[in-house]
Amino acid sequence: MKKFVYMSLLLLLAGTLSAQAQTLKHHVTITMGGPVGGGFRFAEEERHSGTDLYGLYKTTQSYSPAGSFIIGYTYRLSDRFNVGGDAAVGMYDMYIEPGSAARNQENITYDAAAFTLMPIAEWYYYRDNGAEFYMRAGLGAQLSTGDVNGTRLYPCWQLTPVGVHVGNKTYFVSELGFGTEYIIRMGVGFRF
Repeated sequence: MKKFVYMSLLLLLAGTLSAQAQTLKHHVTITMGGPVGGGFRFAEEERHSGTDLYGLYKTTQSYSPAGSFIIGYTYRLSDRFNVGGDAAVGMYDMYIEPGSAARNQENITYDAAAFTLMPIAEWYYYRDNGAEFYMRAGLGAQLSTGDVNGTRLYPCWQLTPVGVHVGNKTYFVSELGFGTEYIIRMGVGFRF
């Protein structure tokens, strides 16, 4: 009888551990997104003071076709809810043209960089045979070199109403959203 009880407890423990092992709570994604959406932050920022540096230039940020490189991590809190964060680096083109106070100045175009750290939350609304559909939102900070005054820290945000993961432990990521990180994002993810 003791052997039966011990064997039953051992099988119950093994089944519990097996079920825990199948619940993959950690998600890491490596993706490319684009365009770098700093344009949503200050797309047509015009500065006219007349006497200082702001009056000499008006700046217009243009989007970069290169986009951004994003590494993300999320932790599955429940069957439908994940929390985590993204770290992104991207390049965009900065176009600066003379303002009303400038004389004999030329247009300037240069590459600018954006570094983003953003806590995010994901909500999964549909699952079927290895495909998961979700939405995500985030609010964070972006360090941008694209300013006439040098490097600046800006608030940033991302809202993605449609995202999909296809696969199990290794999966394909595709998202469509808007904000300061990307409009379209694609890459791979890993669960463990």
